[in-house]
Amino acid sequence: MSEERVAVLGGGAGAQTMAADIKLAGMKVYLFELPEFQENIRNVIETGKIEIAGPQYNLKEFYRGGIAEIDIVTTNIEEVMDAELINIVIPAMGQGKFFDLLVNSLEDGKTVILWPGNFGSLILYRMLKEEGIKAFIGETNTLPYGTRLVKPGLVHLFLRTRRIIVAGMPDRRTKEIIGKLRDFPPLDPCKLEAADTALSAAFNNPNPIVHPVASLLNTGTIERSAPDYYLYRDGISYAVARAIKAVYDEYSRVASAIGIKIVEYDERAFMKTSSIMGEEFAAPFDTDAIIAQVIGPKGLDDRYFVEDIPFGLVPVYDFGRWLGVETPIIESVIRLGSLVCRRDFLKEGRTLDKLGLESIEKEDLLNYLKNG
Repeated sequence: MSEERVAVLGGGAGAQTMAADIKLAGMKVYLFELPEFQENIRNVIETGKIEIAGPQYNLKEFYRGGIAEIDIVTTNIEEVMDAELINIVIPAMGQGKFFDLLVNSLEDGKTVILWPGNFGSLILYRMLKEEGIKAFIGETNTLPYGTRLVKPGLVHLFLRTRRIIVAGMPDRRTKEIIGKLRDFPPLDPCKLEAADTALSAAFNNPNPIVHPVASLLNTGTIERSAPDYYLYRDGISYAVARAIKAVYDEYSRVASAIGIKIVEYDERAFMKTSSIMGEEFAAPFDTDAIIAQVIGPKGLDDRYFVEDIPFGLVPVYDFGRWLGVETPIIESVIRLGSLVCRRDFLKEGRTLDKLGLESIEKEDLLNYLKNG
């Protein structure tokens, strides 16, 4: 895979970490950011370099540290479209602009992976199909890293994902997607698991299960402490853990009604300050203590609210409503979150119509997910 050209679309912590990681592994890598957000990669445009700084434990099996010289850094999408593997590594609320660019630039036969997907693969698949573009679309449940952007061109990688759950959209493409990712450097040493559908991959993102309800239950402290609030250190008590578990239980019921599988966690996984994040991420030493040092949410406009609610909880709520599965806790989080954040997350969120499923019959859903 070392001869393959790989593109990373995005300019945040995840995108810069992935681009540097790929390059340090010896591959040719292109980094693209939207022109209006080029400030995110200003230093990288000027120097062509990204540095990964990791834990004090210099463990080669945990991360590739050092300075990577990126082959192409650009705000012109055409300069990266000869890559065979295209990775979209951005918040869900920014995916639409990148999807529009791909519809106008993507060639048949290319592979596009969403890190994470947040149900976005269904939208991109429909857009490409309408244009007659035949591509391999993959949805993952999370990023391979816990990482933060210190400044443009310098990232701090402090956690690695224990497993990546991925599916193709449609699922009949999953085997090919798995084959293309099997030796992908960011997945070393993650375990790569196939989901049964792209919906299953999206349902397995732990962020919307943990972040919104825990953040809402700590809203006052977040407002007083912003931007220096640490949810995992200070916000997850026994009562909050029970609320997170209730959200997960509703996820499970909706998934069961759809006919898809999600990761099963026992009670113990929720009853700690790292919640299920401690099951999904690992540090070289004392994972729970490292997760406790993750800062956020930094305010009421943080992704813990404005991404995880509309792009994580809203689709699950809408599937439940469609299938007759009650999700009172999830609905409460959406409505209270909308009030607290002065947003209409039900209107903004990824409802079934935005996923292109508004006219599909319930009995045809799984066939569509599997075969397109």
